[in-house]
Amino acid sequence: MEEIKQESKKKRFIIGIIKILITLAVIFVVIEVFLRIFFPQPVFKHTVLEASPQIFEESDDLVFELEKGKSTRHFNTIEEFNVSININSLGFRDSEFTKEKPNNVYRILFLGDSNTFGWGVEIENVFTEVLERKLNQNLDGRFEVINAGWAKGNSPDNYYVYLKNKKFELDPDLIIVEFSIFNDFEIHEWEIDNDGLPIRVYDNSFFIDEFGRTRAVNNITKGGFKDLVYRTNVFLTFHSHFYTLFKNYFRNILNYFWEGGAEPGLFGKNYTEELNHNINQTTRLILKMDELSKEDNRAFALVIIPRSVQVLEPKIKDKYGNLLNWSRPNVELTRLREEHDIKVLDLTPELRIYIKENTEQIYFQHDPHWNERGNEVVANMIYEWLLDEGLLPDTNTK
Repeated sequence: MEEIKQESKKKRFIIGIIKILITLAVIFVVIEVFLRIFFPQPVFKHTVLEASPQIFEESDDLVFELEKGKSTRHFNTIEEFNVSININSLGFRDSEFTKEKPNNVYRILFLGDSNTFGWGVEIENVFTEVLERKLNQNLDGRFEVINAGWAKGNSPDNYYVYLKNKKFELDPDLIIVEFSIFNDFEIHEWEIDNDGLPIRVYDNSFFIDEFGRTRAVNNITKGGFKDLVYRTNVFLTFHSHFYTLFKNYFRNILNYFWEGGAEPGLFGKNYTEELNHNINQTTRLILKMDELSKEDNRAFALVIIPRSVQVLEPKIKDKYGNLLNWSRPNVELTRLREEHDIKVLDLTPELRIYIKENTEQIYFQHDPHWNERGNEVVANMIYEWLLDEGLLPDTNTK
């Protein structure tokens, strides 16, 4: 009799588990159908690897360069954009131009990362191209604005090494470094000179594969449980609106409450020793680029690029209970203007004013980069700043 009772108890337990699983499955299906009809989520159309632009090649002294003459398409995982990429014969995402500067041309060189490169927009809509047209249409004289976004690495240590080693090979009259707050305080590994400055920059955390894509070393799976989790994640990200909603929103909320707040990082009240070191090294590199430029009778300037979260300024507390200060790292850079007489344009305040006074979107809905309109707005801001700061040759307005 006791064995019969145990069997019956086990059977009821199994049936109970099955009922719970069926109920959860039904709830999942109902939510999935509801989201697909009323609140569709940005499910993947491409894997991260498929969306990685195939445009990079190894460099002797930088983390990478752009592959000369390469043409391809650029899209993100949800295909929020799908644009053409053409790298010219000198290795820049720009129209063809001669290495030797033509007579009577004022040449501006923009060094930067994906923002300068023109992430997600056609080349004619990138702010560098819009700026060039505006200069030539409105002012007497001839101007060339060269887009070196991603062409010479992706951070200030790369830009410094490029300027130091290449001896201003493009003969620019004005060098502008576009500084992206979210990633340009990161320092790569260096081979250094006697002054402790880089003569070569490298990064062992990623490599360039045979297709010209940057690949993170830690993301290469070799089977086993980790590979199974990865494949499951990819499958659900492509096929489930419910999973995508959880991944994009609910997971971050849960993590926020679990950790007790956000990691402070660049926007926190107190900086770590490592972060202070990176800021000091980055500041030193900017000062050295300014020094190199002035030694060669060239103008130098810095343009600070905020991410959308800095412009929107959501009220978020870190895990220590302090509100994140979205402007703090900008202050570290704008000090260069007062203390070292470097021309600095911080786009953050102007973009904050712009979005408060206008309803149109200047960032992609899901991607954090500027859309076509954002590039136009930024080009106009830089144009006015160049005029106000006297960074252009004496010329008359047409």
